[in-house]
Amino acid sequence: MKIDVYLAGKETGFWSSTCEQSFEKSVACVAEHGFDGIELMTGNLKDTNASRIKRITDSHGLDIVAVASGFIYLKHGLSFTHHNSRIRRSAVNKTKECVEFAQKLGAKYVSIGLIRGQATDRTPLNLAWRYLVECIRECGEFSSSRSIVLLVEPENRYETGYVHTVEEGVKLIEEVGLGNVRLMIDTFHMNMEESSMRDAVRRAEGKLAHVHLADNNRLAPGMGHIDFAEVIGALRSIGYDGYLGLEILLKPTLEMAIEKGMQHVTGILG
Repeated sequence: MKIDVYLAGKETGFWSSTCEQSFEKSVACVAEHGFDGIELMTGNLKDTNASRIKRITDSHGLDIVAVASGFIYLKHGLSFTHHNSRIRRSAVNKTKECVEFAQKLGAKYVSIGLIRGQATDRTPLNLAWRYLVECIRECGEFSSSRSIVLLVEPENRYETGYVHTVEEGVKLIEEVGLGNVRLMIDTFHMNMEESSMRDAVRRAEGKLAHVHLADNNRLAPGMGHIDFAEVIGALRSIGYDGYLGLEILLKPTLEMAIEKGMQHVTGILG
């Protein structure tokens, strides 16, 4: 398995994984610590930004693994489950922009997390679920011709109103019914929503395309109480051999956080 680091720009409004130093310095630090790639969330989807990002990562021999869509909800307030059809349409269109941006970067994935939105009385659960399926299916069809995989990430109940567990994620993916809509799991969310991480990983078999690692406190693996040996053992048992992405608080500094995370994870991988 390869290991990457998730980097978010300050303009996205994302509370986790935000870089305090320049993108160039952050990428150089990631490369120096032996990582294989990065994941990216940026609120700037311009062609010039894509060219710059690609030039910097290529110069350090790093893959761009995934582009995150969370800023669409955080920065623009758009979601797939909003009661207003114009808002849903804008969310879909913005996601398609993320897909095109990922294609320019040579990334494999675009994540679908916070853009699912929060539950409200304005949208009954059964209707919200229908909206989710319809929006993700449209984005998935758009992504397919561009060789991009959409990653449905179950997230904890405090961050999104829909799809909190692996079981719910698998259900959504099956209803969407597209081969390029797959599952991503995140140990930070699983720690809150799953009764057994080992069992949750096993439920993901056949649907899992990507993994995020963070400890229970959102710090680097090894800085909390999650048993990552159990998680990685379960991943190995289902034949997972993709990326492990560190989506962590970059504290106390980027360098210290990723060094700790890398040491802990590689110590388990052997």
